[in-house]
Amino acid sequence: REETLYLRDYIHSLDMLKLLDAKHKLRQAYESEKLDPLFRLYAGTSQEWFHRYYRNRVEVAFDDLTGLLTVRVQGFDPEFARQVNAEILAQSERFVNEISHRMAREQMAFAETEMLKARERYQTAKNRLIAFQNKHKVLDPLAQAQATATLSAQLESEIAHKEAELKTLTGYLQENAPQVALMRNQVSALKAQLDKERAKVTSQNGGRLNTLASEYQNLLLDAGFAEDAYKAALTAMETTRIEASRKLKSLVVVETPARADVALYPQRL
Repeated sequence: REETLYLRDYIHSLDMLKLLDAKHKLRQAYESEKLDPLFRLYAGTSQEWFHRYYRNRVEVAFDDLTGLLTVRVQGFDPEFARQVNAEILAQSERFVNEISHRMAREQMAFAETEMLKARERYQTAKNRLIAFQNKHKVLDPLAQAQATATLSAQLESEIAHKEAELKTLTGYLQENAPQVALMRNQVSALKAQLDKERAKVTSQNGGRLNTLASEYQNLLLDAGFAEDAYKAALTAMETTRIEASRKLKSLVVVETPARADVALYPQRL
């Protein structure tokens, strides 16, 4: 309904008048009839008065019930009136198509712009993540920190087990016994390995592994969020394309302009 009302206003617009005057010499045709002083257009009238005269000669009726738009053109010559009506129909079709396609293009342009922005943000987030990995020479600090923590827990358990065995051995063997010395060496080696693993958490290539893991997690979250936004933008663009294609409007001609055989105006007494 809104498109039909826009079309009605366009038919009565000054742009339509100028176009019809340029193609069909509208002013000249309405000024040519000298024998009808009441309905003719007098020479030298202003553009505003000519536009008002045109609106009186071109009747546009809108039916709210059916949504149909009826256009009737009055002229001193029936063939001229038919030609003007046909031109109005052609220009109306162009107007409807142009408006419909322009709205579709604007919707698609907006969706594509948002998609490109989302893709750029996603690419930037990925580049930051890769730059972080290259700078610190670590692929996944989170996984490495978890592996270090797991290994440290295993070493602590092994040290506790070995210390228990050492205590048992010293209960019935001398301090310089080979078995006791061997067990002490194993405990010392395990403690040294544990200290080494703990040192990885506090110092990793000039930076703390836990700090790197936290920074990496933030970058990973940013990249994941940007990826989700990019996927959503792609989906929205495809949805917009389908919706815009579905909403394309076209002018349906129910009855083509006909040449009148009987003069209806002016109405005789």
